[in-house]
Amino acid sequence: MSPANLMLVESGRERTLEQRSDDELMLLASGGHALAFGALVARHAARLRGYCQKLVGNAALAEELAQDTWLAVWNVRTRYVADGRFATFLYVAARNRCFNLTRDERKRAAQRTDSATLDAVANPSPDHLDALLAEEKRRRVDTALLRIPEKYRDVLVLRYTEGLEYADIARIVGRSEGGVRTRVHVGLQKLKHVLDKGAER
Repeated sequence: MSPANLMLVESGRERTLEQRSDDELMLLASGGHALAFGALVARHAARLRGYCQKLVGNAALAEELAQDTWLAVWNVRTRYVADGRFATFLYVAARNRCFNLTRDERKRAAQRTDSATLDAVANPSPDHLDALLAEEKRRRVDTALLRIPEKYRDVLVLRYTEGLEYADIARIVGRSEGGVRTRVHVGLQKLKHVLDKGAER
Protein backbone atom coordinates (compact mmCIF):
# COMPACT_ATOMS: atom_id res chain seq x y z
CA MET A 1 0.00 0.00 0.00
CA SER A 2 1.44 3.40 -0.97
CA PRO A 3 2.06 6.09 1.68
CA ALA A 4 -0.66 8.28 0.20
CA ASN A 5 -3.24 5.52 0.54
CA LEU A 6 -2.25 4.29 3.99
CA MET A 7 -5.07 4.99 6.40
CA LEU A 8 -4.43 6.03 9.97
CA VAL A 9 -7.36 6.11 12.36
CA GLU A 10 -7.79 8.97 14.81
CA SER A 11 -10.86 9.41 16.97
CA GLY A 12 -12.95 7.20 14.73
CA ARG A 13 -12.08 8.95 11.48
CA GLU A 14 -9.65 7.78 8.83
CA ARG A 15 -7.27 10.04 6.96
CA THR A 16 -4.61 9.17 4.41
CA LEU A 17 -1.06 10.37 4.88
CA GLU A 18 -1.58 12.57 1.86
CA GLN A 19 -4.38 14.39 3.72
CA ARG A 20 -2.18 15.19 6.71
CA SER A 21 -0.27 18.44 7.21
CA ASP A 22 3.51 18.65 7.04
CA ASP A 23 3.67 18.99 10.80
CA GLU A 24 1.52 15.90 11.34
CA LEU A 25 3.75 13.90 9.00
CA MET A 26 6.90 15.08 10.79
CA LEU A 27 5.41 14.15 14.17
CA LEU A 28 4.59 10.70 12.83
CA ALA A 29 8.10 10.44 11.38
CA SER A 30 9.59 11.42 14.74
CA GLY A 31 7.96 8.29 16.13
CA GLY A 32 9.66 6.18 13.48
CA HIS A 33 6.84 6.19 10.89
CA ALA A 34 8.92 5.89 7.71
CA LEU A 35 5.91 5.95 5.38
CA ALA A 36 4.85 9.30 6.80
CA PHE A 37 8.31 10.68 6.06
CA GLY A 38 8.09 9.20 2.56
CA ALA A 39 4.83 11.08 2.00
CA LEU A 40 6.53 14.28 3.14
CA VAL A 41 9.42 13.72 0.73
CA ALA A 42 7.03 13.04 -2.15
CA ARG A 43 5.19 16.28 -1.37
CA HIS A 44 8.27 18.54 -1.41
CA ALA A 45 10.96 16.70 -3.41
CA ALA A 46 10.53 18.44 -6.77
CA ARG A 47 10.53 21.96 -5.33
CA LEU A 48 13.52 21.20 -3.13
CA ARG A 49 15.54 19.90 -6.10
CA GLY A 50 14.57 22.96 -8.12
CA TYR A 51 15.63 25.29 -5.32
CA CYS A 52 19.01 23.59 -4.98
CA GLN A 53 19.55 23.64 -8.73
CA LYS A 54 18.92 27.40 -8.89
CA LEU A 55 21.54 27.94 -6.19
CA VAL A 56 24.28 25.65 -7.53
CA GLY A 57 23.53 25.60 -11.27
CA ASN A 58 23.81 21.85 -11.80
CA ALA A 59 21.03 19.25 -11.83
CA ALA A 60 23.11 16.27 -10.68
CA LEU A 61 24.69 18.21 -7.85
CA ALA A 62 21.30 19.61 -6.84
CA GLU A 63 19.93 16.07 -6.60
CA GLU A 64 22.77 15.10 -4.26
CA LEU A 65 22.25 18.19 -2.12
CA ALA A 66 18.51 17.54 -1.92
CA GLN A 67 19.09 13.93 -0.85
CA ASP A 68 21.59 15.11 1.75
CA THR A 69 19.01 17.61 3.02
CA TRP A 70 16.35 14.90 3.40
CA LEU A 71 18.82 12.71 5.28
CA ALA A 72 19.59 15.60 7.63
CA VAL A 73 15.88 16.25 8.18
CA TRP A 74 15.32 12.57 8.99
CA ASN A 75 18.21 12.64 11.46
CA VAL A 76 16.76 15.60 13.39
CA ARG A 77 13.10 14.58 13.09
CA THR A 78 12.72 13.97 16.83
CA ARG A 79 13.79 17.58 17.54
CA TYR A 80 11.43 19.18 15.02
CA VAL A 81 9.11 21.82 16.51
CA ALA A 82 5.67 21.64 14.89
CA ASP A 83 4.90 25.30 14.25
CA GLY A 84 3.36 25.16 10.78
CA ARG A 85 6.60 26.18 9.08
CA PHE A 86 8.03 22.93 7.77
CA ALA A 87 8.82 24.44 4.35
CA THR A 88 10.89 27.17 6.02
CA PHE A 89 12.70 24.53 8.07
CA LEU A 90 13.39 22.53 4.89
CA TYR A 91 14.68 25.51 2.89
CA VAL A 92 17.02 26.52 5.72
CA ALA A 93 18.52 23.03 5.76
CA ALA A 94 18.93 22.99 1.97
CA ARG A 95 20.29 26.53 1.84
CA ASN A 96 23.02 25.69 4.35
CA ARG A 97 24.12 22.71 2.31
CA CYS A 98 24.16 24.63 -0.96
CA PHE A 99 26.15 27.50 0.50
CA ASN A 100 28.62 25.18 2.22
CA LEU A 101 29.53 23.79 -1.16
CA THR A 102 32.99 25.02 -2.17
CA ARG A 103 33.41 27.18 -5.25
CA ASP A 104 35.93 24.69 -6.66
CA GLU A 105 33.29 21.95 -6.52
CA ARG A 106 30.87 24.18 -8.39
CA LYS A 107 33.43 24.80 -11.14
CA ARG A 108 34.06 21.07 -11.50
CA ALA A 109 30.35 20.30 -11.77
CA ALA A 110 29.59 19.70 -15.46
CA GLN A 111 26.69 21.57 -16.98
CA ARG A 112 24.31 19.23 -18.75
CA THR A 113 23.14 19.97 -22.27
CA ASP A 114 19.37 20.09 -22.63
CA SER A 115 18.31 17.62 -25.35
CA ALA A 116 15.05 19.50 -25.89
CA THR A 117 17.05 22.56 -26.93
CA LEU A 118 19.10 20.50 -29.39
CA ASP A 119 15.89 19.10 -30.83
CA ALA A 120 14.52 22.62 -31.26
CA VAL A 121 17.65 23.65 -33.17
CA ALA A 122 17.42 20.59 -35.40
CA ASN A 123 13.70 21.13 -36.05
CA PRO A 124 13.14 24.89 -36.38
CA SER A 125 9.34 24.85 -36.68
CA PRO A 126 7.47 27.83 -35.14
CA ASP A 127 6.63 25.77 -32.03
CA HIS A 128 10.19 24.56 -31.69
CA LEU A 129 11.50 28.07 -32.24
CA ASP A 130 9.26 29.41 -29.46
CA ALA A 131 10.46 26.63 -27.18
CA LEU A 132 14.07 27.38 -28.07
CA LEU A 133 13.68 31.10 -27.37
CA ALA A 134 11.95 30.44 -24.04
CA GLU A 135 14.66 27.94 -23.06
CA GLU A 136 17.41 30.36 -24.07
CA LYS A 137 15.84 33.12 -21.97
CA ARG A 138 15.61 30.78 -18.97
CA ARG A 139 19.24 29.73 -19.44
CA ARG A 140 20.39 33.35 -19.62
CA VAL A 141 18.60 34.15 -16.36
CA ASP A 142 19.92 31.01 -14.64
CA THR A 143 23.47 31.78 -15.79
CA ALA A 144 23.15 35.40 -14.67
CA LEU A 145 21.85 34.27 -11.26
CA LEU A 146 25.05 32.27 -10.73
CA ARG A 147 27.11 35.43 -11.39
CA ILE A 148 25.58 37.54 -8.62
CA PRO A 149 26.52 37.16 -4.91
CA GLU A 150 24.88 34.27 -3.08
CA LYS A 151 22.97 36.47 -0.64
CA TYR A 152 21.10 38.12 -3.52
CA ARG A 153 20.69 34.95 -5.59
CA ASP A 154 19.16 33.19 -2.61
CA VAL A 155 16.41 35.74 -1.94
CA LEU A 156 15.58 36.11 -5.65
CA VAL A 157 15.11 32.35 -6.03
CA LEU A 158 13.01 32.13 -2.87
CA ARG A 159 10.85 35.07 -3.95
CA TYR A 160 10.41 34.54 -7.69
CA THR A 161 11.01 30.82 -8.25
CA GLU A 162 9.60 29.43 -5.02
CA GLY A 163 7.00 32.19 -4.63
CA LEU A 164 7.55 32.67 -0.90
CA GLU A 165 6.33 35.69 1.04
CA TYR A 166 8.90 38.15 2.39
CA ALA A 167 8.15 37.11 5.98
CA ASP A 168 8.95 33.46 5.18
CA ILE A 169 12.14 34.42 3.34
CA ALA A 170 13.19 36.52 6.32
CA ARG A 171 12.89 33.46 8.58
CA ILE A 172 14.91 31.33 6.15
CA VAL A 173 17.81 33.74 5.67
CA GLY A 174 17.78 35.12 9.22
CA ARG A 175 17.15 38.75 8.28
CA SER A 176 14.42 41.27 8.93
CA GLU A 177 11.59 41.51 6.41
CA GLY A 178 12.78 45.00 5.47
CA GLY A 179 16.30 43.66 4.97
CA VAL A 180 14.97 40.96 2.66
CA ARG A 181 13.04 43.51 0.60
CA THR A 182 16.24 45.52 0.22
CA ARG A 183 18.18 42.43 -0.83
CA VAL A 184 15.54 41.55 -3.41
CA HIS A 185 15.63 45.08 -4.82
CA VAL A 186 19.43 45.18 -4.99
CA GLY A 187 19.52 41.62 -6.33
CA LEU A 188 17.18 42.50 -9.18
CA GLN A 189 19.42 45.44 -10.08
CA LYS A 190 22.50 43.23 -10.06
CA LEU A 191 20.75 40.57 -12.13
CA LYS A 192 19.63 43.17 -14.68
CA HIS A 193 23.19 44.51 -14.88
CA VAL A 194 24.60 41.03 -15.60
CA LEU A 195 21.90 40.36 -18.22
CA ASP A 196 22.50 43.75 -19.88
CA LYS A 197 26.24 43.11 -20.03
CA GLY A 198 25.59 39.72 -21.63
CA ALA A 199 23.27 41.28 -24.23
CA GLU A 200 25.99 43.77 -25.24
CA ARG A 201 28.42 41.02 -26.22
